Amino acid sequence: MLTKLSKIIILSILSCLAMNGQDIRNAFLKKYSKLNSISLKFTVDNNFDLFSMKAKKGNKFILEQKSVIIFCDGTTVWNVNKVTNKCMISNRDIHNETTSIDDIFLGILNTYIIEKTMTVNDSKLGSNYYIVMKPRNKDNVINGIESLTMIVDKKTLQIKTIEYKDNNDTRSITIKSMKLNQKIDNSAFVFTPSKDMTVIDLR
Repeated sequence: MLTKLSKIIILSILSCLAMNGQDIRNAFLKKYSKLNSISLKFTVDNNFDLFSMKAKKGNKFILEQKSVIIFCDGTTVWNVNKVTNKCMISNRDIHNETTSIDDIFLGILNTYIIEKTMTVNDSKLGSNYYIVMKPRNKDNVINGIESLTMIVDKKTLQIKTIEYKDNNDTRSITIKSMKLNQKIDNSAFVFTPSKDMTVIDLR
């Protein structure tokens, strides 16, 4: 009798764990599967250099580093060097582009699926979900990324870190802030050089 009861309890616990895992998947997909725009501040590989990124569907983006800002309105790219006060203008080269901004930031769930989820309580990081993702198709990956592991805040589902394996090299991104589906006017992705700026037009 005790053995039978123990089995029932174990099966009930396992059923709850499976349900929780599915709930995590559903909540994560609901939050991130229909992105039209995203705004990020992040660091790479524990480096102190802060990156700022805004992206909108249509391959529109602004990527800002310490000395460089890159604007793209989906067609034209402005590469602005704040130190030298130079601006290089070119056409977005879709023929030599293996992946687009839309693929990387707004459509990653089209390429990768959630393989497993875990709940982890850490004294430093708090209570989080670990979400492991793998390619839907091994022949179709973004920039050679074979797998992704995300640490996600348990309450808000905000992504804290992304660790990915890229051609046997492991890299990590730490998200400092993230805003989803903000209204961003298309004019924000167009750069107008100042009169004193050196402009190199390669179009």
